[in-house]
Amino acid sequence: MENLDSLCQLTVLNLSHNCISKVEGLDSLCELRELYLQYQNLPEDQSLEFDTTTVTWLSECLKVLNVSGNKLTSLAPLRPLEYLEHFTAEDNDVCDLQDVVDVFGNWKTIRVIKLTGNPVCHFRKYRDNVVVSCLELEELDGKVISQPYRNFLLNWKQCQNLQDRKKESYAVLRPFLETQIKNKQLTPPRAVRSASVAPKVDRSGSSASSSQSETSCGSKNRSKSAQRVASKTKSLQEVPLKFMKKITKNR
Repeated sequence: MENLDSLCQLTVLNLSHNCISKVEGLDSLCELRELYLQYQNLPEDQSLEFDTTTVTWLSECLKVLNVSGNKLTSLAPLRPLEYLEHFTAEDNDVCDLQDVVDVFGNWKTIRVIKLTGNPVCHFRKYRDNVVVSCLELEELDGKVISQPYRNFLLNWKQCQNLQDRKKESYAVLRPFLETQIKNKQLTPPRAVRSASVAPKVDRSGSSASSSQSETSCGSKNRSKSAQRVASKTKSLQEVPLKFMKKITKNR
């Protein structure tokens, strides 16, 4: 792109539907706020390229960028544009979710993102990951992001980070723990659990002995009651004999 050096006060530049294959030569546009490059007429096997120096210069001033329909497969060249607020890259071939998250995570003031028509939009957790990486994002692919939804995702992300740190800590400590266990300087977890189970056996044994004592006491009580019943039965049998003796004596 030539003959733009004299337009140092230019704030909006629309170059859409041209035949631009590489974005360069914009270093002098230090006041440029909006740049529209969508749908360049490129050959089938070619995508829009970005000059590193130009992107670095634009990172200080550019707020709005549209690069839709330019067969882009990666957004990595645009990572330095950390002060973008509105970004549109619809109808491209972006398919790397991690690449997208890394780029958007570097854009501190991004508020609106439109990626509709890219394969990455169909990835699982695409929306969740983008929202978590952009704390100031208000709209993604035409849908407003509510604050409760954002808070839920941030809490979920914190839990994931905590679990990851635990796994990393265990991975670091595991060789040391295995060495200690091997040298018998540390009790394995299973041994500790089995030792903690041992008192239960003793308690069950004591309960068994107590149940045996209760059984013996019950049998003694039953024998005593049987003796009392037998004595009463014997006394009842003796009553008619005493009565008959008394009648015989009176006669």
